[in-house]
Amino acid sequence: MPSVPADVRQAEAEIDTAIRALPVWQSTRDELVRTLLDLYRDSIEMVLMEVGRQRVLAEHLGPDKADLRPALQMESQLHLGIFWALKWAVAWCPPRGAAPPAPTSLLELVWVGAAYQALADGLWMHKQGWGRVVADLHAKTLVLHEGGDRTGRDAELAEYLHGFLAIHRHKSFTEDTDSLTRRWTAGDFRHLGAALRTACAEACQESVVFSVTEPPTELFKRPVVLEVPDQIAERYAGLLADLALSQDAVAESGGLWRHNNWFDTPFLAIGGRYLCPSNILEAVFQDGVDEHMLRAAARVDPNQYPRVSQAREERMSRFCVGELEARGWTCTAPLALHDPPADVDIYATRANDRLALELKSTLRPESPREVASRNDEIHHGLRRSEERLRQLPAGTIGAVVTDGYHGDYRTWADALKRRIPVLTTAELSAFAKQPNATADALASWAATEPAGSKPLPDRETTLMGWTLLARDTA
Repeated sequence: MPSVPADVRQAEAEIDTAIRALPVWQSTRDELVRTLLDLYRDSIEMVLMEVGRQRVLAEHLGPDKADLRPALQMESQLHLGIFWALKWAVAWCPPRGAAPPAPTSLLELVWVGAAYQALADGLWMHKQGWGRVVADLHAKTLVLHEGGDRTGRDAELAEYLHGFLAIHRHKSFTEDTDSLTRRWTAGDFRHLGAALRTACAEACQESVVFSVTEPPTELFKRPVVLEVPDQIAERYAGLLADLALSQDAVAESGGLWRHNNWFDTPFLAIGGRYLCPSNILEAVFQDGVDEHMLRAAARVDPNQYPRVSQAREERMSRFCVGELEARGWTCTAPLALHDPPADVDIYATRANDRLALELKSTLRPESPREVASRNDEIHHGLRRSEERLRQLPAGTIGAVVTDGYHGDYRTWADALKRRIPVLTTAELSAFAKQPNATADALASWAATEPAGSKPLPDRETTLMGWTLLARDTA
């Protein structure tokens, strides 16, 4: 992996020192954490109001009259910035200190956190060899080169991927009795989620309405900073402790960097109580509950987690076989190969057609560093699939099937080169009906000489006296 240049590390150290020296960290820890949570609640309400307004405009005036992008970008910046501010507060503030500043005066700190995440992502991409970071110490500028055009179809594939993720649904193969960690089961996590959804519904009673329409349109329920009720906290004490951002967690070597997603540790412990904004709880414990559950289990008990992975993989295989058999395929799962010894996860035949499926169960990535790990799994599956096809009759169609994650344009470039599609379990049914159509489309794409993608415009921000410039170049 490429090493980060010394001048970039010097710039990073200067930025870290400047952030650590901010007087806000002299505030009483719990009071500052609560103030930051209140600031997030107030800010996210404004974002939700704009999202709701844009949806009403789309409904009444047409989709071309609405634009959700600014509001969603603001939501992302708030989420990243507040989480960094919370981590710094937990790690650096004394248990007894000064009164925290007023919430509105902390907005600048939020933008510091969001910009710091952009720097962290740029450094990680540099270390992966995906991009590079260049420092100009005299001008106090860091240019984050994001890698440029990788496939000739970056814009097209990225647009598809972003649309897919917005409606992403993970297919769960986890049962309530699965002991995902030595302290809690999948059922414990789901039952906690059900209890918290009820608590959120009871706490979020005020509605925000759009009064211009007739009748007025309810946009959303006002979010609150929820304190987990005592009876829930007592029943799920161990699980809540695993899901809370704590001093011990951030005090570990690299702890500030390892905890890189608010959804993984949604709770903040204040005065013996667990607090979390209601919209964060809803995001974690509603549609995406099983994905967040698996992410939490893999993080808190990495030794126990793999022990139950085999059961999930077997259930995934049975599901895929059922989808294929329902469409007339005869399946062997797995199929043993010889010379050299190998196996195909699922081999299926129907008349003169043959399929060879490589199954991959992956957690949805939530940061650039996780994208690297998940993409490695997809690349590995594509390589294995291509190797197995050499041992199978000519004309066999290969595919990699996952339980939710498609990869990004780097894995898509690999899929195009090998002419092996990457599918999700949700797409397997359509693929099983007409696999040749998918294979032909992929071959057509791979044979096309791409003209290249239009690069993204430069994006600029400031961080503790430094200018960060993100540039879509190699």
